[in-house]
Amino acid sequence: MSSYLELAETVLRLERRPLSARALLRRAYEHDLVPTHLYGQTQEKTLQARLSEDILHQRERSRFFRNSPGRFFLREFLSDSSVPPEYRREMRARRRTRDLLRNSALGVSKECVESLTDGSQMDPGATLEKLQDEHCYRYLNPREIDEEWALVWSIAVVRRRSKILTYRTGRYRDDRDSFAHKRSICFAGLVAEDDRTLFDWIGLGIVECALTAASTDLNVPIDQQNDPDNLGSMFLHEFKSLFKTYRKGRVELLALVEIIAPDWFEPAGPRLSINDLGWMDPCALNNISDFDPWSQVLLENVFGSKNAANRRQRLHSGT
Repeated sequence: MSSYLELAETVLRLERRPLSARALLRRAYEHDLVPTHLYGQTQEKTLQARLSEDILHQRERSRFFRNSPGRFFLREFLSDSSVPPEYRREMRARRRTRDLLRNSALGVSKECVESLTDGSQMDPGATLEKLQDEHCYRYLNPREIDEEWALVWSIAVVRRRSKILTYRTGRYRDDRDSFAHKRSICFAGLVAEDDRTLFDWIGLGIVECALTAASTDLNVPIDQQNDPDNLGSMFLHEFKSLFKTYRKGRVELLALVEIIAPDWFEPAGPRLSINDLGWMDPCALNNISDFDPWSQVLLENVFGSKNAANRRQRLHSGT
């Protein structure tokens, strides 16, 4: 553990309450805890960066958690009933889209992609079998991928009975112009090499990626690897379909994993860059253009939203 993290751990254990990086440093100096080799004009930014990186990469293994935007606390206090409940509420920060481009990602050769059905759902089992039989996939650096390869995005959609969970995207989360500030039904992740575990070996990590994305965004342990209480067994899921789409002239594969939430599930609590969470009946959708491009594809092709909107438009116009 770095000196900055050790310092933060010591101060938080003394204070027993969430603090910002600035408050952590101030209290550290007041307690005369700052070692001489830690100095400079950007200590606050350095400390916040160290804490954020540790939480992002270590997840549940980190000694720290984010209680609210910019405020940190120790995980050891999560089960301490002597600490006020509001201090023990964990806030999850989903990786931004540009952060997802840092690891080796699943790519499918353009030749193989072009042979897939265009503009409609593809059977996931048959498609995955084809990809593996023809050895037309590999894990690549997504920042250096050329036009001969298509990236695979795994998308979780959460459904409770007949309604789908939606939210509005902030620019912090997704800085692509056609996605920022749009409504979305997608909890998405770029399928990485690390997603291909024993739980999801045959599926190339697609299902594991989708479950992890939804779990991280909603702060619910519905992914299999980080579910010590087996809560995830209450969330049924199914790899529904694959879609071939185009964005800025580049082909992409979208893999839809539908998660069935139990009746008691209601997302709650603070989270970064996800706003206005709510349940929506896809058959009662009025304005599909308010949704991001991927959500539009899924709503039109899987959930019948476009047909429902067209029927209502014809009804109101009298045609």
